Amino acid sequence: MTDIFSKYKKHNLIKNTWLIAMSLVLAFGLNFMVQDTSLWQKIQVSVINSWENSKVWDLYLQKNNTNINLLSSKDMNQVKSLSLSITYNPANVLIENISSQIWWNLINQANEDWLNTLVINFLNPQDIKKWENILSILTSKKEEKLENLNIINANFTDLNNQVYLLSSSGVEF
Repeated sequence: MTDIFSKYKKHNLIKNTWLIAMSLVLAFGLNFMVQDTSLWQKIQVSVINSWENSKVWDLYLQKNNTNINLLSSKDMNQVKSLSLSITYNPANVLIENISSQIWWNLINQANEDWLNTLVINFLNPQDIKKWENILSILTSKKEEKLENLNIINANFTDLNNQVYLLSSSGVEF
């Protein structure tokens, strides 16, 4: 009497081996075809942009050549002062100048090698509009490699001395 199950097991083993081998060939083939191509770059940028666009920060940094601009994504009304800290890598990044069109008095409270704490005081309470440029930070790098500049501990004080904490972002440049 012949064993009909042995024939089935042999056929199933060949079928599974064939499926696994073709899956590996397809995976490696796609990896080698897509890697280091413009398609791969578009896929990476698309994923990064979708992640960044899903986040909404109160204050965010936007790079513009050697300038990095600090923008507000929300309206802030009756702002008396704005406080924030800028962190960076001092081994490669140099902050040359911080300027703005809207402040009255800028106090640089702490200027460590890796941290600048800024307090911006306004003569009269100021309304900061959505997408308004608050600061322009002029930077330079000693070496051309990717660096980060981050905003931390951001808050503003309104006319009634109420302190509001602000979410903030960083930027790679």
